[in-house]
Amino acid sequence: MTLTQLRRQFGSRGFDVAIDVQGLTKSALTAWMLGAAHRIGFDGMDGRQQSQWLNNVLVEPRSKRIVERNLELLRPLGVAESGVHFRLPDYPTETASMEHYLKETGLEGGRFVLVAPGSARAERLWPAERFAALATRIGQHYDLPCMVLWAGPRERRWARQIVDASGGYARMAPPTSLTELAVLARRASLFIGADTGPVHISAAAGCTCVSLHGPTSTGRTGPYGDQHIAIQSGSAPSPAVPRPKNRPPMNAISVEEVFQACETVLQR
Repeated sequence: MTLTQLRRQFGSRGFDVAIDVQGLTKSALTAWMLGAAHRIGFDGMDGRQQSQWLNNVLVEPRSKRIVERNLELLRPLGVAESGVHFRLPDYPTETASMEHYLKETGLEGGRFVLVAPGSARAERLWPAERFAALATRIGQHYDLPCMVLWAGPRERRWARQIVDASGGYARMAPPTSLTELAVLARRASLFIGADTGPVHISAAAGCTCVSLHGPTSTGRTGPYGDQHIAIQSGSAPSPAVPRPKNRPPMNAISVEEVFQACETVLQR
């Protein structure tokens, strides 16, 4: 099926407005194929690739944080900002499953730390041995086990490496969906991970997070809310170049630096 045929098929559904929050050619092209008369997208640095040519209502955002910049795309619709609220559902089936797991493993009551070492982007990975050392220190100082999250064979190997090197202070998480992750995050004392989806899901679920940033800026993509601590590897990237190739590596972040951030959260 050609793009023209796809556009004809989607356009028959009568969409009036499409909002492109990704700001890439593929997302703007999707909005175009919907046949929406008003295709709202970003102007400036967030309107990347060919998106500014495909979207026909462009918004120059004023905020620094990604969450707030995305909300600014509602301005052409007359929607004023009224604060950010994450309203994740209760997920009763996943809640029952995870509560059973926590009871069986003796972790009910929120006495555990969630750790997500994985990322689809290699430049966002913090060394597995540092996660293991961090889990050991948290366990020794706070008697809190770390539950290491994973998804897929590669992350499972990393998780196993962390658990094996932690001296018994970390344990493998069960296979979890994103909704089960949200349930666990609601019950955890703390979440630790890189700037990836799980840290933002956990923040939305109400768990306080310590996030690790190398190629991304803490001020732009750190977990949303003042209760979280976002650690930057080196100086923050320029807003005009969100992912420069010459960023300091993630291993510039020390175990001590992350442990101190965790202490700040756990002592509150």
